[in-house]
Amino acid sequence: EATLTFELSADCSATVGTIALPVAVRLGAQQTNGELLADILQAELSLTAHTLVSTFVGATESVDIVITNGGLGTIGSLTFGLTESGMTTNSLTANGNPLTMVGTSGDTTYYRVTAANLPGGNLQNTESLTISREVFITDCDLESEYFANWGCFGDFCQSPQLNALGEFVIAFGSPEIVATTSIIQSTNTCQDAI
Repeated sequence: EATLTFELSADCSATVGTIALPVAVRLGAQQTNGELLADILQAELSLTAHTLVSTFVGATESVDIVITNGGLGTIGSLTFGLTESGMTTNSLTANGNPLTMVGTSGDTTYYRVTAANLPGGNLQNTESLTISREVFITDCDLESEYFANWGCFGDFCQSPQLNALGEFVIAFGSPEIVATTSIIQSTNTCQDAI
């Protein structure tokens, strides 16, 4: 008796469901034909951004973004992207491990979350990944958006791509204004000072 183990992978065009693959096994002069049934499963990510952050110019803020796999497929990596204006990202970590930028497209910066950053080396059904972001607020006009997707061979497989707004707002307050006056010439007090 021989036991054969197969590992299959597919690209984004694979259809979810069970497929039958023809298999022919030859042992010596004997050939056995059969089928290998394979279930094509896909991940289904969801993205939850942080709540609204009230801040001010010059502040450093830390926020968490949560990515959850609600699909039956397991993934070993994913892509996280963000756009920002009015702020600068100081650090980005996944489950405590620093992420490295892998590229940009337009005003979106992309980071690869590898198996080393995932719980148990992959993201299975109902498992979540926390992305922690530290930003420095540089301007009053703030915009931030997050993206997540998975795929292979350079393709994004989840459609539509996930996105969520990372909302920041400048806290309202009263400015402290200090005014001083000085009289340049005070020799004639009967007329207006100069």
